Amino acid sequence: MGKLINVRTSDGTAHTNSTTEAVLDSVTIKAGTLQAGKVLRFRGKIRATATNSTDTLTVNASVHTSAATGGTAVGTSGAVDVADNDVVYYDIDLIPQSAAGSSAGTIEVHGTMSAPGAEGTATTRVVPQALSSINYLADQYFVISADWSVASASNSCVAESQVAEELI
Repeated sequence: MGKLINVRTSDGTAHTNSTTEAVLDSVTIKAGTLQAGKVLRFRGKIRATATNSTDTLTVNASVHTSAATGGTAVGTSGAVDVADNDVVYYDIDLIPQSAAGSSAGTIEVHGTMSAPGAEGTATTRVVPQALSSINYLADQYFVISADWSVASASNSCVAESQVAEELI
């Protein structure tokens, strides 16, 4: 059984009418949480609540030193032409590989992130990778962000749900 880190039970702030990547959701990973033998799992859903023509939406997952865009990418939905109510699901595990107290630790990443689409669409695998030089002694952030290809008042997406837990 896991230890709950964070739960989103209501919609976040919408990302509308902009081509600038924006944070939809973030979770603080408190200093000292990362250590070998633990697994942190992040699951959630992003919905395109309104869309315009053939504009594309890209949703990204990253680990960062602040609750901002940028950081080290751990997954992406890819740029996809979305329709109203298309969703992106993510289920990503961060598996620290270094001893507690490391100022330059490594984290293995595993999981899935779907391409935007109707319920039941195929998922895109998050390529297993190692993030290096992650400071276990400082707060880190798991960040979900999104970017539209064209600014339009008709383009909007929102983080609808998210669960973050420490499994071990």
